[in-house]
Amino acid sequence: MAERVHPAEEQPLFISPASAPPVSVDAPPPVQPQQVINQRDQFIYKVPNNATYGTVPVPPPRRRRSPCCCCLTCLCAGLVAVIAIVGIAVLVFYLVVHPRLPKYSIQSAQIKTFNLTPASQNLDSDVVFTVRARNPNKKIGIYYDDIDVTLYYDGESIGYGSIPAFYQGHKNTTMLEVDIQGENTTLDSDAVQTLKSSIDDNSSIFLYARTHARIRIKIGSWKSRHIKVTVKCTVQVRASSSSSSSKLLSESCKFRL
Repeated sequence: MAERVHPAEEQPLFISPASAPPVSVDAPPPVQPQQVINQRDQFIYKVPNNATYGTVPVPPPRRRRSPCCCCLTCLCAGLVAVIAIVGIAVLVFYLVVHPRLPKYSIQSAQIKTFNLTPASQNLDSDVVFTVRARNPNKKIGIYYDDIDVTLYYDGESIGYGSIPAFYQGHKNTTMLEVDIQGENTTLDSDAVQTLKSSIDDNSSIFLYARTHARIRIKIGSWKSRHIKVTVKCTVQVRASSSSSSSKLLSESCKFRL
């Protein structure tokens, strides 16, 4: 009798976790980064074998500039540009024109009248100065308006005079004569005693002349606006009531804008 063949036991297609045989799997140890380097917006991690395996870009934060800051920056830049342009223009003008201040000196002094009345402390004076004006510039002419001259003794004005308007050309020397007169000028007692002693001894006295003028500069066909100038002169003369004994002993003049 033939043997019966039983079919083999079928294995289930699904194995539940509970019934699955345990499997031992050794997990690799976690890799610990040794160093973190921040190089301007990037973090670089290094592993023990010095292999770089990742970079993380970090975008920089955006900063919004205020409108006031922008206006201030533009204003400063414009101011620097204007200063630079003006400086260059002044430098070019100086190199081309090479301006120089005019020079003044007193060549002679004549005391026509110098009468002092001690009782009334009044002084009548008439002094004539010859002034030498020199324009040393090669490319600059000078227009003078009417010039006012005031004469002082011991800080008090004793006479007034004027010089008519004139033009002085390039590299020109002009001789000017100014007559300064004063009548019944009242002096203080100390000035009267000092002046009387100087006249009696025929000794020297110091007079101070101050000149105020308005000038214009001419370069080619261009003329500047009016400029106020002052010339101060210190004059030492021999005091005398007669014009023949008067004499210029020393002088010094300074020009100021």
